[in-house]
Amino acid sequence: MDHTMGAPVTYLPPGVLSAVGEALSASVGPIHFAGTEAAAAWTGYMEGAVQAGEAAAAAVLETYSSSSTSTL
Repeated sequence: MDHTMGAPVTYLPPGVLSAVGEALSASVGPIHFAGTEAAAAWTGYMEGAVQAGEAAAAAVLETYSSSSTSTL
């Protein structure tokens, strides 16, 4: 295994995230996804991961606060 110097990253050619980026953060039933690749800004950076995590958490809260019964 090659040494990554502590910073492994995903490499996607230009235009890929613009084309399929929304699919990376789309919810599937009660499952929500988050990660730097799903961020609206700062994709590939810690700030993007935090932003995507906050957005996913808000989606979870919205999903479960609007229903009166749990779907878990």
